[in-house]
Amino acid sequence: MIEKVIAGVVLFILTSLVAYAFKVRQLYAVVPKLHRKSFLSDRGSVAELVVYNKGTKVEEDISLEIRQEIKCELLASNKSGVSIIDNVLKLDRIHSHSEVSVILLVEGETLSYDDLVLLASKEVKGSFCKKIDEVPPSASKSAVTISFALLVASLFFWGGDAYSYVESKYVKYKYENIYEAGWIELGNYLTSDLSESYSNQEFPLRILGVSVDPKKIKIDYELINKSSLPISASVTDSLFFKVKETDGMPYSSVEVEPLEKGSLSIEYPNSGQERIEITASFRFGDEFIHGSVQEILIKKYNKSMQPTANAAAN
Repeated sequence: MIEKVIAGVVLFILTSLVAYAFKVRQLYAVVPKLHRKSFLSDRGSVAELVVYNKGTKVEEDISLEIRQEIKCELLASNKSGVSIIDNVLKLDRIHSHSEVSVILLVEGETLSYDDLVLLASKEVKGSFCKKIDEVPPSASKSAVTISFALLVASLFFWGGDAYSYVESKYVKYKYENIYEAGWIELGNYLTSDLSESYSNQEFPLRILGVSVDPKKIKIDYELINKSSLPISASVTDSLFFKVKETDGMPYSSVEVEPLEKGSLSIEYPNSGQERIEITASFRFGDEFIHGSVQEILIKKYNKSMQPTANAAAN
């Protein structure tokens, strides 16, 4: 139970982080390269300025203000829609997870991190970084990577339980009628040769009825043999599965020839119990198939014998 709670909390946190990461806007600028000597001007230098959009949404109407004491001229850009007016660099748009690089001619001084005044788009205010290494990674890509890593780790930690859970749900769906009749622990039966003689909705044993009186509880079964070999079946109380008939525990058995039917009954002292668990075993050729358990709710029955809904083989 605690594992499911932890898994639910982890899943909620991961989905929340991923959802936030895909919504957050990330706009950054950096001056990665500076060439102090320019052949275009005796007193100028050439600087590269890069604006990054690390978010998942397009940023529009981007403006980057440079300190007014510096005179800047736009020389080149890797994208169209770029201009500079009064030391304010203008960019029409930057697509998600992309960047715009511009080359500026700077007169009189050199361009540095301290000369960048304000970066903003129509939707968000950006920030400056001193080096390219300081530009944060994309939050959305990081969230996906971290989520994938945690998912892989979770599969290693809970993988066996997750597989068992999915498998059990599939088995219960495939053999729905049998499970609805109260049968559980069907692993040995479902992998046996005997099960191949029956459909997915049939089980060799079915309850004919349950009678309850003040002194005893009697459960009547019918064994239907749809195979080409004799079948021996026995039923006993689940708590005493390994106890022999001679020990006085509730027990009954029958052998039925191919394509025939047989009946068997098991009796319990009536001690006011609300439910009984019966373990059924089968001998079929060289196979001994044990461990199938049926839970019977006694409060469903009165003193008269009543038929029940079950996975009967017609």
